[in-house]
Amino acid sequence: IIFSEFCVLVIGLNKMRVVSAFTSLVREVLALIRETIQVIMVLVTLTIPLWCGLMPLGLLLFSLWAPVAVLQMVGRKVIQRFLRRPVVEVRPSLHVFHHPSAGPAQRDLLFFIHGWPDCADLFKRQVEYFSERGYCCTTVTLPGFGPGASCPSAGIDFDELVGLLRQELRKVNEVRDHRVVVFAHDWGCYLARLLSQQDPELIHRVVLVDIAWDSPRSMSFAVMVLSYQLYLVSVFLLGGPAGNFLMRGALWLFKYRARPLSECRAQMCYPYYYLWRAIIRTRGKALTLGCPRKHPVFFVYGEKKKIMFHSDKWLQDLAQDPMCGVKAMKSDHWVPTHEPTLLNYAAHEWLVRSGSGAQ
Repeated sequence: IIFSEFCVLVIGLNKMRVVSAFTSLVREVLALIRETIQVIMVLVTLTIPLWCGLMPLGLLLFSLWAPVAVLQMVGRKVIQRFLRRPVVEVRPSLHVFHHPSAGPAQRDLLFFIHGWPDCADLFKRQVEYFSERGYCCTTVTLPGFGPGASCPSAGIDFDELVGLLRQELRKVNEVRDHRVVVFAHDWGCYLARLLSQQDPELIHRVVLVDIAWDSPRSMSFAVMVLSYQLYLVSVFLLGGPAGNFLMRGALWLFKYRARPLSECRAQMCYPYYYLWRAIIRTRGKALTLGCPRKHPVFFVYGEKKKIMFHSDKWLQDLAQDPMCGVKAMKSDHWVPTHEPTLLNYAAHEWLVRSGSGAQ
């Protein structure tokens, strides 16, 4: 098919146009190959110490499937160009739902941001609890993480993702004079951090669940995080049924129960890909382990897990700030679904104590 279409192209166009079109195609393909190989080589180089008998499954799959993913991307580019099929662009969007308060109105509005591989339903118990106590709640499903939240197959980077959230926060502030409290979990905590740094005037306070803005500096933490994140990067690059299967297998090992595994797809791993791409492109500058706090923060974390996503210094700084707070719970990473009652009570108590109004 490609050969026949190319013959038609040669017959229908003059020599100069053919040379120009072929040169443009070669440049595009070479640029794509160069960028992808650069990402792969740097990631593999960073993980060389792990190849000495400690090779985790993530690195193995990454080294096996990343070249396949590169060939798939190049093949799609070539076929689309020669067959002259237009690429259908999908505009990323959030699925936003506003929950009105069911009790005496509070001034605060809770803005919930979920993480991987969840959707807005992760905070169902929190929305019910706080709505009954007079809080307006807004939940968002990130692009590609659920129905109504469209996303290109290649995902979107953090600049575009933060732009969508910023736009929604500004809409909330324009409708009513609310004090926005961002309630975030997992990747939502990272997005809340970007929002806090880039547009601090949009946020009044922050509730972070299990992911801090200051990570440990130990080698064991780096090895564990690098291993599972490279696994998820490889799952995203692979995509398709095989990627979905590998992702669901990992979630099964994590004992994930927040949503049905059949709803989890490999495309949801795009935040990990864009994080490491940003780290490589900026030569590590995007990997900032700590950042100054510009808002009062309440941090809740689960104790029953192998990796702690916070440093001791982070806990000490929050404990010394009277406007902040820390709460440990007998839970794993998904605290909103495993300990909803304790999480709701602790967050509500902190909101009241830090100045949200009467109960």
